[in-house]
Amino acid sequence: MSGKQALLEQLVADGVRYIFGSIAATDEAAQRQRQESVPGGRPTGRANDGEREFLLVGSPDTIVRQLRRYDGVGVTEFNIAFYHRDVATALTQIRMFAKEVLPAFRPSGAE
Repeated sequence: MSGKQALLEQLVADGVRYIFGSIAATDEAAQRQRQESVPGGRPTGRANDGEREFLLVGSPDTIVRQLRRYDGVGVTEFNIAFYHRDVATALTQIRMFAKEVLPAFRPSGAE
C-alpha cells in the first residue's frame, strides 16, 4: 500500500471530512487567493503532515483531480470551507464549485 493510500485510509478511519479549499479560474489565482485569505497561507493549527490531503486549491479541473484521489477509499462526502476575504469572494467560489466541479461527480444521466 502506498503512503498516500495509507494516509487516505487513515483519514477515512478517523472520520476526517473537513476540507479547506480555494477555487479560482487558474491554479495560480487560487493559490494567491488562499495566501491573501489566511495569515501564513494555511489554516492555523493544522499540522503540516499530509497538508495537501486536507486542502483543495486550484482551478476547477485541478479540484476535480484532487477529489478523485479519494475514489475507492470509502469517502462519500466532504465539508469544504472556502478561503475568502469577504462574502462576495466566498459566494464566487461556491458558485464556481457548483457549476464546474460538482457535475464531474454526478451519475451518468443525472441532471
